[in-house]
Amino acid sequence: YSFLITSALTSNLFLLKSISLYFLFTPPPFLLEVILPLLFLPPEDVIGFVVHKVDNITRIGRLDANLNKFGQINEGTISTQMGLAPSPELAEYMMVMRDLALLDYTKAKLHISTISSKKSLTQIKRAKKEKLNVSTDVAAHQLILSEKNFEHFDSNLKLMPPLRDEQTRKSLIKGIIDGTIDAISSDHTPIEIEGKKCEFERAEFGMIGLETVFPIINTVLKDKLEISKIIDLISTNPRKILNRPCPKIDINEKANITLFDPIKEWQYKEDMIVSKSKNTAFINQKFTGKVLGIINKSKMLINN
Repeated sequence: YSFLITSALTSNLFLLKSISLYFLFTPPPFLLEVILPLLFLPPEDVIGFVVHKVDNITRIGRLDANLNKFGQINEGTISTQMGLAPSPELAEYMMVMRDLALLDYTKAKLHISTISSKKSLTQIKRAKKEKLNVSTDVAAHQLILSEKNFEHFDSNLKLMPPLRDEQTRKSLIKGIIDGTIDAISSDHTPIEIEGKKCEFERAEFGMIGLETVFPIINTVLKDKLEISKIIDLISTNPRKILNRPCPKIDINEKANITLFDPIKEWQYKEDMIVSKSKNTAFINQKFTGKVLGIINKSKMLINN
């Protein structure tokens, strides 16, 4: 697992640069909170994130572990109709409030990833107006799907944070347009077939997303943002947040380019999936905008 983390037990927020930890078991939260601070870099070089519990059920820091202990889908009419344990927006909102309070106390940098709540969005917008150094991203699937897509017990729609209501989906899009949301992530979570082809309550959370990020956001935002702004959300802005250099298209620069057609209409088919996992709710989904290939490391790869 790769972490961008803060310790919930200290008042110091630090950045971990691409540190990966591997466990042969699901580490309990206290173990992460003890070990991870030992890996921190000097404060002047760093940025803060939140400690996460590393499993497929709850993630401390993104959603409150107690409020979301049994959560399966968004709290609302649909969760009641389907008889599934609810995951309330409050579970995310409380943790965002905590993290922003720590940020205000430390005057550090904070990135809050994959938000899904209108109240979270409101608080982040307020924090930015107060000049707190905070940034945020949203998972691409949250912009095109909502809880209304739960017509059946489709485990490919079982995500964490869960798909919220249609009004929240539209609020997240508005947050992108007004600049409150800085970036869009894939939240790419490949899961073996055994983790999805089972009872809904036993299924693991997550969906693959690397291959559908650009098609989703281009389809949703093409009439709302310029194409250059759409590309910034998945390329330039994430690099700026992490203080990573941005590739340049210039003489004597190494080519690192994605080739795409922003107006191509196409349908996503299962046999197009390159990932070894097929856990996606977008099979047979129609999109506008398609990645055609890449130029990188002196090689050109073109999709068939």
